Amino acid sequence: MSSMAMFKDDVYVGKLSLDQAILINMFLKTIHSTPFDIGVDAKPLEKYLQNFLSGQDNETIQLNGKIIKGRTNTKIVDSKQLKFQTDVTIQMNLLELSRELDLANEEVTSTLEEQIEKQVKKQYEELLTQTQKMKADPFGYGEIYRINKNNGELKRDQWHELYPEIDVDYKVDVKIVEYGTIR
Repeated sequence: MSSMAMFKDDVYVGKLSLDQAILINMFLKTIHSTPFDIGVDAKPLEKYLQNFLSGQDNETIQLNGKIIKGRTNTKIVDSKQLKFQTDVTIQMNLLELSRELDLANEEVTSTLEEQIEKQVKKQYEELLTQTQKMKADPFGYGEIYRINKNNGELKRDQWHELYPEIDVDYKVDVKIVEYGTIR
């Protein structure tokens, strides 16, 4: 499998990468034991980096890990303004890093978790924008909106027009549970 097809009703409107498909899958259900690769900004971790090797990318640190448990919880904050809040919780094992860090140091681990949180939030925001352009809602925000409407009625065409206007605040919490071979 190389990508995920996006449909609006029964019409193909685009495709998403497998990394984006993992984000959608985590949105729709709790995921377990899922490979997870991400690049984070190296600057906040600069003072903790060890043994710089020439030829390495100075700006990012690539991480390879496994999501032990990943889930989301979404609520509508303001139905008139189409504002939602999605809480993303990820517990993960860190298997490899492209740069050497002392993860036994809690300050290092905490800073790394913050950088992963920022990157996951950015990925969700970019994915939302991309799907809004397609007017295809793989997340199910329309269903949450419909459930919270007074009369519970919402036609597909109505939601296709409203979906590009929604605003979602993603709150991401990442916890590195274990770390293995780092390099």
